[in-house]
Amino acid sequence: MNKKIIFFDADGTIVKGSNISPLTLEAFKKLKENGHILVLSTGRAIPAIDGILKDMNFGNTICSGGGVVVIGDKIVYSRPMSKESQKELLDYFDKHNVLYNLEANDYIYIKKGYKEKYLRLFQLPDKETVTIEEYNKHKAMLEKVSSRTKEVDDAMEIDINKLHYYAADILYDGGGCPISYDDLERDLGEKYKCVPLSLSKLFAGGEVCEIGVSKKGGMEVILKHYKVNKEDIYAIGDDYNDIEMLEYATTSIAMGNAPKQVKDMCDYVTDDVDNDGFYHAMKHFGLI
Repeated sequence: MNKKIIFFDADGTIVKGSNISPLTLEAFKKLKENGHILVLSTGRAIPAIDGILKDMNFGNTICSGGGVVVIGDKIVYSRPMSKESQKELLDYFDKHNVLYNLEANDYIYIKKGYKEKYLRLFQLPDKETVTIEEYNKHKAMLEKVSSRTKEVDDAMEIDINKLHYYAADILYDGGGCPISYDDLERDLGEKYKCVPLSLSKLFAGGEVCEIGVSKKGGMEVILKHYKVNKEDIYAIGDDYNDIEMLEYATTSIAMGNAPKQVKDMCDYVTDDVDNDGFYHAMKHFGLI
């Protein structure tokens, strides 16, 4: 079998929460045994690639939605946001009182005084409703998120790759997010790349970055490095920020939990993340 290169999203594609299923782990084991090149392609910033994702040591990572590319342990490409854009976006979201974080290569930054509110997204469940094991897992996740998140007095002093805003009601004391995605598109869509996120109601919101930053751009860096034939490029994802990656790949695969728009533009739709869609897709195409 010719060596293939497989670009895959993280959340909703190979992981749910902080878990990777046994069959997905088996798929990666077989993909490595078959000599394929694996590339984690995620909207997550470098500090948020932790836990099982870090332990997997894929060797190649496109992160921050294409703003940063890592091969081995080395950042080989980085495109931080311009200071002019950074100030305009900070002013916009501050004016509308929308909670956001700023993704950099060392920390996830948040405006001073807002970290405690942000951590509501990862709040611990009631001990009476889950097992001790589940409770401890949630607690470890909360501690991990807290340690990688740093409050900042002056956000203009840091270099960021993108801004991630949140729309979950829990962050707005029952009042709801002050702006809708349609508002964002109307106000910023001509000047910035705005991407909605549909991971869950809790993590609803979106990302804003410079136009031209995309997973496709990260793919081009990786492909130049490995000199892979166009016909040997596979990509699999589940959300709107995967669209450019899926369009660029020769063979595109949508997860069963992907929005209809993503499914409609892909060559193949596999099962959802809860039913080992990644494993079944790799099996379908004879990669494992």
